[in-house]
This record gives sequence, structure tokens and C-alpha cells, in this order.
Amino acid sequence: MICNARLHDALWLMVSVLLLAVPADLCNATDHLVISEVVLAPDAGEFIEIYNPTDQTVDLITYYLTNNSKYWRVPAGGVGIESGDFTVRFPAGATIEPFGVIIIALNAANFQNVYGFLPDYEIPPQTVFNGPIMLPAYEWAVSSSANLANSGEGIVLFYWDGINDLVRDVDIVRVGMPTPANDIAPKTGLSLDGFDPGNEPSTYLPDAMTMPVMLNRAPAGFSHKRLALEVGEIAEGGNGLLGHDETTEDISITWDGSGIAFTPPTPGVVDLLDAPICRGDIAPPKGNGIVNVDDLLTVISTWGPCEDGALCVADIAPPAGNGVVNVDDLLAVISAWGECLSR
Repeated sequence: MICNARLHDALWLMVSVLLLAVPADLCNATDHLVISEVVLAPDAGEFIEIYNPTDQTVDLITYYLTNNSKYWRVPAGGVGIESGDFTVRFPAGATIEPFGVIIIALNAANFQNVYGFLPDYEIPPQTVFNGPIMLPAYEWAVSSSANLANSGEGIVLFYWDGINDLVRDVDIVRVGMPTPANDIAPKTGLSLDGFDPGNEPSTYLPDAMTMPVMLNRAPAGFSHKRLALEVGEIAEGGNGLLGHDETTEDISITWDGSGIAFTPPTPGVVDLLDAPICRGDIAPPKGNGIVNVDDLLTVISTWGPCEDGALCVADIAPPAGNGVVNVDDLLAVISAWGECLSR
């Protein structure tokens, strides 16, 4: 509790100044494809699910999927793939319908044995599938042991038109608790000269890399699921398809794995939260779908160490809390200002 009137006044002055810098659009809406579910274990049940939250059919011919952090080199012919990794693209004619879902399995036969039906696509080198096969992005783009590591993976859905020097991120997620070898990596400042007519290289913009690592990984027989569309993502100046920085989504809110119980896989079914969701919505205690002055008052009125060192409702920064309500929590509320994300 703040007892010093001068400190209270100083905080409000700081809040007033900071509010002037709140961006009009903090990317609390999603207008592109997203990764919606991933199974890491058992190996036979591995799959990646993609969801289209828009009202438009999306042609997938220029979309790629990878678990290799060097995917940014695809326009220059790629790079030698690591064991277990893959960089694949969708075949000609592939589309995803409005609000539709597609499933990409690591092995279609195994997927059918586990879930009772075939996936939409399969990642090579398996060849027993009679349906569509994902295509290698370039020669040697798929390891003979392509898989999803049980500990965790950085997974990227990205776009490349076959001409430009640079790829564009569509969605990124750090699933589970990936080791450094299996995690995403920044493209900041890296340059390429691809297949465009000129000889001048292009340079990737900074990747802020603020996406947290999940606190847990789903055990065998359970999946990692998206709970809500993107929250907290920087909307401008990034390497994303629409200018977003896809390395900044707050997956501690939008995915399970950080305090939300895992559930069995539901391939082909996306069930996002109906209620608005955002970190700064702390007043009343269960939130009301909007971050506003009430939430700022909650931070200010509970300023300082939480009671008995325990976490408290306003202790929201870092995502897992740190036992004290301070300026970081104030900034977290301000950065989430406005209506929370809704489906």
C-alpha cells in the first residue's frame, strides 16, 4: 500500500506521461494464419495444426513450415539441415478456408493409428501417404529423421514469394521447453541477396525476441494448444508478413504450458477462449475485458512487496511474477491499454 502522498502523486504524474506514448494499435487482433496446436510426444502422434482466423481463403503456395532456426536463408538456396529438422512448403493448389484448420503430420500412417483419421498433409521422407505431401523447400531441406523434439521446438510458419531477398514470418511459437539447438534464433541484421533482379542484399529488421519460454512441456498423450489469438505482439517494424514482430507474442497468455493444464490432442478442432484476454486486465479480480484506469489504480494501490512475499493480482511482470508490484507492472498495464483480445 502506498502511504506517502508525494510518491502517490509522482506515480500519477509518471502514468500521465506514459499514457501519451501508448500506441494506438498494440496488435490485439490477428489477421493472418496462426499455429494452433502441436503434439511433441509420443513420436507416432506428432503433428502441427494451422488455423485461419480470417474470413478469407488463403492460398498456401507461398507458405512454408520449419523447425530450423536458419530458415531465413531459404531465398539464398537454404542451408544444410540439422538432424531432426525440416523446412517444407505447401504443394500447388493448397489452400485453407476461412476459419479453417489444416493438420500436418510427421508420419501420416502413425497419425492415423493414433487418431483414427488421416492428416491433411505429411512431411517427407515418409512416402506411404496417398494424400498431399509437403515439399522440401530446397535440396536437403528435410532430415531423414525429421521429427519434433520431445523437450520442445521453435516452430515457424513463414512466407516467401520465390523472388524477394527475405522471407516474412507469419507465426512463431516456442513449444515446450526447447534446447538452444531446437529453439528459434534472431534474424536481426542478417543480409541476403536472393533471386530478385538486383544485386543488392536486403537486411532483416530487428527481432526483439521477447516471446517467453513455456514453463512446462506437455507429456505424451497431451498437446500444446493455442488458447487465444495473439496478445502483446509488436505491430510495426518487424519481419512479419504484415510488419509485426512475431518473436514478441506473449505465449504465456495465448498458449497453455505456463500454468494452464494440458489436455489431450484435438487435431482439426480449434477452441479459443470466448472471453477477452490480456495480462493487464486485473480489475475487478477476474477482469472485465478492457485495460483502463481501474487496472492502473489496482497497481498503484498494491504497490510494493506482495503480502508475505506471495504473488498478488497486480504482479504481472515478468509473466510469472516476482513477488513485488513496481514500475514494471505499471508499464505492463499501460502497454496493454484498451480492449482485450476477443475471438
